[in-house]
Amino acid sequence: METEHSSFLDEPPSTEELAPTQFGTAVHRLCELSLVGSTIDWSITPAQIVDTPGRLSPTVIEDLQNQVQYGVSDIQQLEAKLPVQTTYDEYQVRLELPTGQIVGDIDHLTVTDDCYYISDYKTDTLRDRDLETVAEHYFVQLYVYACALSQADSTRDCVLRLIFTTAETTEEKTVSSDEINEWRERLTRVLAQDSANGRASEQ
Repeated sequence: METEHSSFLDEPPSTEELAPTQFGTAVHRLCELSLVGSTIDWSITPAQIVDTPGRLSPTVIEDLQNQVQYGVSDIQQLEAKLPVQTTYDEYQVRLELPTGQIVGDIDHLTVTDDCYYISDYKTDTLRDRDLETVAEHYFVQLYVYACALSQADSTRDCVLRLIFTTAETTEEKTVSSDEINEWRERLTRVLAQDSANGRASEQ
């Protein structure tokens, strides 16, 4: 699944701007480095991450710093309040269903003895779009992750967290085991329909 950036929100950049996909990748990677305690040299590290370092203007660097600061601070504040067992960055999950499988990467996973906290960074610019509508669009991705994690341990609750680094706000939703089961059934039907459509197009 695509986790770095969605064209659902942003217009194409001008030729002078850093591409949204590269900006999103940089925010993700820099948050990951910060959370494991790495020291970021802002004059060097971002240029090592993006494909077009020439577009890392002072304005872009400042924007990266602000968004990374919010993303890292959000995770740190969350985990400071929890009895954390372990954490993972870019944690790959595989949802196995009767009709197929879905593979994706969780940006940051926080595990306690009774809950999975699934955090996903979103670098999209909201502009005049309704945050609730945008969040619902993205929560689908996190429901897939919750379904995948529940395969390993269905006793843990799941908290889905969308960290909008540009808007500096976080949307959070706690999901029950019943909801996860409902999503598993829904995703099974979706994959079955996709498979049927694929077979029909080949005929």
